[in-house]
Formats: sequence, C-alpha cells, structure tokens
Amino acid sequence: MDFRTQPWDTAYLQAATDQFDYQSTIVKKMGFSNTISREQLQDSQSKFYSPSEPELNYLGYSDAPLKPYIKDIRDTARDKGHRFFTSVLTSTTHYPWVLPPALGELNSYMGGKGWVNHKMKNDYLNTIKYTDVWLAEIMDILEDTGVADENLVVVAGDQ
Repeated sequence: MDFRTQPWDTAYLQAATDQFDYQSTIVKKMGFSNTISREQLQDSQSKFYSPSEPELNYLGYSDAPLKPYIKDIRDTARDKGHRFFTSVLTSTTHYPWVLPPALGELNSYMGGKGWVNHKMKNDYLNTIKYTDVWLAEIMDILEDTGVADENLVVVAGDQ
C-alpha cells in the first residue's frame, strides 16, 4: 500500500500547560485528535504517568516526559496502517530558561570576564542546545521504525 493513501492520526504535544489563552480549546478546533500537555502528564490515569522529573517552572516540564507518548502515537499509527501528524511545542526556550538538574553543569558560552553578567544569555543558549538534542531524539524515534520519510513532524518553539 502506498503510504500516501493512508489516513492520518494527529497529535499535539507539549510538556507545558495548555491552559493559557484557551489553548486546549484552540487545539481541538484545529482538528488534533490527540493532545498531551502538562495536565495529561500529571493525570494519574494517563498511560505513562508519572513524569520522572519535577516541573521546571510555572509552565510545566522539560520535553523529556513526552518521549513515551510520541513513541506510542507512532506505534499505534503504524499498527493501524496510518500515518501520523505530530506537532510538538517546546517551552524549554521560554523564559526563565530552566533546564533539568540532571543535565549537570551548564556551558558558559559567554564566559565570565568583564563587568557584564552573562548568566541570562548563557541560560538561554543552554536551552537552545537542549532543544537541539530534543529534536534529534524526536528524529531518532522516527528513524527507529523507518518512518522518518513517510511522516510529517512539526516542531514549534516559544521564547
């Protein structure tokens, strides 16, 4: 069967809350059949409860707790003979630029010399690096089953 004739399964994922600006309502109106957000990650009835790390800030978690959901969406679509459209919104690059403590010491891209405090710029640049690694993990999930060239993945960031 030509994959281009397969039906689509759609999902919108973010590890942050979906309660700002009626976002949960908007996502449903956009036609996404499956939504995962901080609220689902915290729900004890969720398939992959509970996140293995604490919330990073007022928005929610780092992107890592989404990984089993992305794999499940991919596997479910494959098992049904469907393609999947997955939109992942990362909030890691959103101020206040906090990363999981498990990452250890962060890079000092701007150095520490001079009279200017470069902490905020370093924090931001470290979140960009983290997000680059996260995008590679998403692509690895697709490559693991050989579907990277047969699916559409949209990754959007908020800063």
